[in-house]
Amino acid sequence: CGDFLALKDLADFCGKAGFSVVQLLPVNDTGTQSSPYSGLSAFALHPLYIRINALPEFKAAMKGNKTFSTAYKAFEKEFTYKRRFDYDAVLGEKIKLLHLLYNYIEKKNTPKAKGGITSAPSEEAEKLAKEMAAFVRDNKWIIPYAVFKNIKDENMQASWKSWEPSLQKLTRDQIQLKWKNKAKKSSHDFFVWCQLRAAQQFKEGAESLRAKKIILKGDIPILMNEDSVDCWTWPEFFRQDLRAGSPPDGGNPMGQNWGFPTYDWDRIEADEYTWW
Repeated sequence: CGDFLALKDLADFCGKAGFSVVQLLPVNDTGTQSSPYSGLSAFALHPLYIRINALPEFKAAMKGNKTFSTAYKAFEKEFTYKRRFDYDAVLGEKIKLLHLLYNYIEKKNTPKAKGGITSAPSEEAEKLAKEMAAFVRDNKWIIPYAVFKNIKDENMQASWKSWEPSLQKLTRDQIQLKWKNKAKKSSHDFFVWCQLRAAQQFKEGAESLRAKKIILKGDIPILMNEDSVDCWTWPEFFRQDLRAGSPPDGGNPMGQNWGFPTYDWDRIEADEYTWW
């Protein structure tokens, strides 16, 4: 499995080989689903594609946190140069490492109290806090996404349709209240940090292609998984009584049911395509 920064190596290869276009499959977060078209979010990037050892916090954590450094070395030993890519195992271990790294950052950046006096936040802590606040301000989708991902963690990744009834039908105002819950701030901030760093690495990789005059062509999961933050947050935009698929053909005489709800285009249009 590549990562966002692997685009830099790909840019070098394409430049030498004379290729002028690179197309990617969708890079959206798909949760535990390995298909890139089974989007858990229409907006969030997949944390699987974060290069952990290129994160700005990595070196300090390797030196300052034995739990993280031991886990990272074990991860490298286990998964580097394997003949086959074990999606579930790699994803699970990467998420664990990201949690360990963020816990280290959070602990390191927490102001210390001594003799009744609390120290001021470090320059590094203030910079990260500003970066994250700006990311939230510019990407409003991160709020329902972080709340959704946190509840999913608390429910062992179960579909939102099997959560307790009160959580299944939260209004957008109620989601905002959950986002502001101080007890959940650390959990929500973890997902903000992951998306911030993923976006930065993706941008760096994409710019390396553009610098060599190579076109980066994207793709989107045009249909959302019913177990997605979008179907949960904006249920009025989806027809849960219908499923998308393909008509009968030679290999599939009964056609295909992909299991994705279709869009309620009238409701989307009435909302002036805000979500879309």
